[in-house]
Amino acid sequence: MAGAAAASHERKVPVTLGSARARILRTDSCVVTDASFPPGTVLGDHRHEGAILATMLAGSFTTTIGARRIECTPSTTWTEPAEETHANRVGSRGARVLVVQLDRGSAERFQPFERLVQGVATVRDPGIAADARRIAREVRTNDAFAVLAIESLVLTMLVSAARTSAVPKGTARPPAWLGTARDIIRAEFRRVRRLADLAAAVGVHPSHLAHEFRRHFQCSVGEYARRIRLEWALAHLRDSPESVTHVALAAGYCDQAHFTRECTRAVGVAPAALRAMWR
Repeated sequence: MAGAAAASHERKVPVTLGSARARILRTDSCVVTDASFPPGTVLGDHRHEGAILATMLAGSFTTTIGARRIECTPSTTWTEPAEETHANRVGSRGARVLVVQLDRGSAERFQPFERLVQGVATVRDPGIAADARRIAREVRTNDAFAVLAIESLVLTMLVSAARTSAVPKGTARPPAWLGTARDIIRAEFRRVRRLADLAAAVGVHPSHLAHEFRRHFQCSVGEYARRIRLEWALAHLRDSPESVTHVALAAGYCDQAHFTRECTRAVGVAPAALRAMWR
């Protein structure tokens, strides 16, 4: 189906629609699918029966859902409500996605995450992405403990996603200058910036920037910059043949040991071991 549109006519379809290969494992509360899609695949408007929590393991695709356009790049996690019409366009490097489809019969178990899975949320969190990769390994292993391990990991992902994407009730949309500040951090995370310099770039007082950033994004400016740096480093660790030391220095870490400490703290595995798992 590479390069061709899927004639779905908005019908309910399995999450494997258009995939080149897929591994599926069912538990009491969800269906987990590790699916790979060929480059250029286009899936027209379609729906899935259950709510979805998905993580891009490799490659990318663009999802159009309602008025939103989501760029699903490596380590991006997103939710899709049950029966929500959407379309997908796979990138030039294909896509490998870990999809957790929640069982409607297990609504009571997932009730604490109702707000998360009934909306469209996107999260980029190294810990969540690492849990998704662990689930993919469990699907491949599929031994006597796989189902127990997967159900535990799914709940951990949902808790992390709900916390990361949570916005306090009554919180207004972030002002435009705050979005600009975040964009600057994403574009220049390898450059060490003083808070005062970043505040001056967007025309506000440093204390106001620090307060509003935490209020809207639930983390400090420094924590966000570290998160973006680690996401970039992990993506390059996975996709490039460069040494761990080269990736660490290119990402802006002092040395390989600095990168190793940050990676181990965030995902529980050192960079070299993580690369070995991916391969």
